[in-house]
Amino acid sequence: IPAGPWDATLTLKSGLTEVTGSATITFPDVGRGASVPINTFPLWIIVTLIASLLLVLGSAAIFVAAQFRAKKLHKNRPRRH
Repeated sequence: IPAGPWDATLTLKSGLTEVTGSATITFPDVGRGASVPINTFPLWIIVTLIASLLLVLGSAAIFVAAQFRAKKLHKNRPRRH
């Protein structure tokens, strides 16, 4: 592939919305270009998701335990005539 310059055009269409973009691309003659940093997943999102999951699981455990205890107390209660 020749180094260019290459004219690139991209059109995205969804329903009534259409967006077109264009650019000129030139590849380096030899070797590699500049490195591009990798975007990592933000740590605060992971911590928030884990904390939310623990909160939901803890709430569910408390709810189930309360229901079990209420049924157990109701079952052992003396009956009125």
